[in-house]
Amino acid sequence: MNFILMKLVALTVLVCGAWYVIHGKMTYEEFVAFIMLSNIFMAPIKQTSSILETLPKGYAGFKSYLELVDMFPDIHNAKDAIEVDHIKGDAVFENVSFGYDKDRTILKDISFL
Repeated sequence: MNFILMKLVALTVLVCGAWYVIHGKMTYEEFVAFIMLSNIFMAPIKQTSSILETLPKGYAGFKSYLELVDMFPDIHNAKDAIEVDHIKGDAVFENVSFGYDKDRTILKDISFL
């Protein structure tokens, strides 16, 4: 909506300025200066309008982020899970096989030592 209003203001400036030039109340140089000055005055309004349009989008995104943060995970630890106090950090995969279906294995006997 703001974009349309800004374009209507620019169109009004051009039409009014052209009317003054046609009737000899303004020179071409004054008309060009008038258009440039009106653009200078409109620049801060465009920036403010852009910020005001961005704020609700940012607020909605932040609200969605908070909803994600407040969600509880669907997967929970097993009731008989063991608490691990200290982990050395070594991971060893020996003869690991993996597949999405029982009939088709994607990785077969992979080892990372």
